[in-house]
Amino acid sequence: MDPKSKTILVVDDSETNLVLLEAVLKERGLKVNTAKSVNQAMDTLHSEKPDLILLDLLMPGVNGYDMLDRLKSSNEFKDMPVIIVSAVIDPETQKTCLDKGAWDYMTKPVEIDTLLTRVGEILDTPHT
Repeated sequence: MDPKSKTILVVDDSETNLVLLEAVLKERGLKVNTAKSVNQAMDTLHSEKPDLILLDLLMPGVNGYDMLDRLKSSNEFKDMPVIIVSAVIDPETQKTCLDKGAWDYMTKPVEIDTLLTRVGEILDTPHT
């Protein structure tokens, strides 16, 4: 993986989670954009297309489920890898997100080494 050319968008309404994920990803040499809402994330997507999205589900207003639906129903973003990073541990929710097109589902508190391994695997996988 050549991290210098890879960008990740982290979408989470928790400042703590954004700061933590941004720090560990930048430490690996990745470029990181953050968004505290789905609307902010969608604006960011149109200005700079990331290689991967880390998406929280439970956010006020438009939530992560809605964003996943928007992405996967869009010709422009349908193939973009998305990892759900959520406090929701319900297996049915996990299955639903994976069925909708998420590449992976990780529960909070996230295991950083596992997340970094999975991010590396996805960024090394060719996709459109």
